[in-house]
Amino acid sequence: MNGAAQESMSGSLYISEYIEGQVYLLNPHVVGPDGEWEAWDFATWCPGEVRYRSFWDLMEREFGAYLS
Repeated sequence: MNGAAQESMSGSLYISEYIEGQVYLLNPHVVGPDGEWEAWDFATWCPGEVRYRSFWDLMEREFGAYLS
């Protein structure tokens, strides 16, 4: 993880428990034009963070298959 990612993570909001090697965070340092905070997915099986434009995008990616 680079310095910018570490700084962003230190001020982030944890929105899940650390379960089976995965945690979700919201990053208040990256805010979209609609006011949504960037969402991050950290998992032990994926190097680094996977970034999403918003919490909605993260949840749609994770649970979209169940909603179809």
